[in-house]
Amino acid sequence: MKKLLLAFGLVCLVTGCGAGAATKTPAMANQDAGKPATAQKPATQEVAADASDDEAPKAGPWIGAATPSRFVLASSSEQRAAIWVDVPKSGHKVHVPTSLTLVIDTSGSMQSQNWRYAEQKLAEVLNIYPKLKGIQVLDDEGGYMFGDYRGKWIPDSPARRKAILDYFRHWQAFSNSSPVEGIVAAIRTFWTRDHSISVYVFGDEFTGPSIQDVVDTVDRINRTAGTGERLIRIHALGFPIPGQYPQHTSMRYATLMRILCERNGGVFVGLPEGESTALRRSNR
Repeated sequence: MKKLLLAFGLVCLVTGCGAGAATKTPAMANQDAGKPATAQKPATQEVAADASDDEAPKAGPWIGAATPSRFVLASSSEQRAAIWVDVPKSGHKVHVPTSLTLVIDTSGSMQSQNWRYAEQKLAEVLNIYPKLKGIQVLDDEGGYMFGDYRGKWIPDSPARRKAILDYFRHWQAFSNSSPVEGIVAAIRTFWTRDHSISVYVFGDEFTGPSIQDVVDTVDRINRTAGTGERLIRIHALGFPIPGQYPQHTSMRYATLMRILCERNGGVFVGLPEGESTALRRSNR
């Protein structure tokens, strides 16, 4: 008798009858609860439906994995897994500029507090784009670093890049601590269909009367008439004003440039004060 029971147990273990008896499908669970039975979904449908319930966390790891089913299906010996990727939402196409315009605040605060820092960042920005059709450098008033290239591109070459950095060290021009005129000049003067342009704005203050007026002006001129697509992409660097000085105009600059960059496909980077302070001290 013991041999018979042992043989029966082995047969059940091999054929899976024990698992079938012990594991209840969703339909069986409904019947046990006195609810109308529903047809069991195929495994693929079950996985899809359950995966939709397990939403990726709003602020989780960049890449994560989770099993889409909350239980092992009785009819399958394998468990499937689904991968979700938390990709930032973006409506922008990949943009590789063929030409670059730099709009640089030449005000007293930039000259005295951040000029060496700005020179360093200028070199870094140029190095991001090793080959361009053209480069242009404007002050925040829309004036040209090199008057000989007024209204036209500076041809890109290692010698031209060196000349820009060399001139920058002693460049002085009138500034009203507002990048608006330079941005508008860059859009109106240099955009053409055969040039994909990015504008980089360097600054530390905005002293203009209205942030909203600037946003509205750029919205109006930096878009195509038909589709509304942006003509150029605007990026910005925010340079720090030392903590012992009033921060109001610096905060207004950061607010303005964050809005402009977001609305025009770019990125705003607020730079830390520590590196700027170290450069000032090393220059004494």
